[in-house]
Amino acid sequence: MDREVRVKRTVGRAVYSGGALVRNIHVDSATLGANSGKWGGAVAFTGIVPAGTRDDLRFNFNFGNAIGRYQVGGFFPDGYLEADGRLHLARQTSGYIGFRHFWTPTLRSTAEYSAANSNPSAGTATGINKSDRSQHVNLIWSPVPAVNLGAEYIHAQRTVVGGERGSLNRLQFSAQYSF
Repeated sequence: MDREVRVKRTVGRAVYSGGALVRNIHVDSATLGANSGKWGGAVAFTGIVPAGTRDDLRFNFNFGNAIGRYQVGGFFPDGYLEADGRLHLARQTSGYIGFRHFWTPTLRSTAEYSAANSNPSAGTATGINKSDRSQHVNLIWSPVPAVNLGAEYIHAQRTVVGGERGSLNRLQFSAQYSF
């Protein structure tokens, strides 16, 4: 059972929102010898702050012990099973900050830094995600109002339980038609 509440406020041209999430996470598995549940929660704060006529600063920060699938596209599990079958809800944080700049009315870029962390219990299986960091920079061209053509460079680093690390460098291209 998940319950969410969000409040959105406009201050001048800036838009801010705050939210709270309450969840009951439950595991019931005879195979794993687990049958427990816990209540957890999370808070979020987001904003879009204008910087000039069209440019803006965007941010999002999340903190809680029941965020799991709500942050970073399921990067972290909703909970972790202790060796004795009890459910553990780890503190998790995530966020990003990005600046969007319009070079011309049809050409824009965004530079963004994002991070996410989890503190799973000591007995958590090796290979479960513990943290990630990524930096993004893009260039998007809108030759006509319904079309966006873009390129983005991403550098990311990931750490898993057990200490192994990996990194990613990616150049990707996109085309979007809005109808």
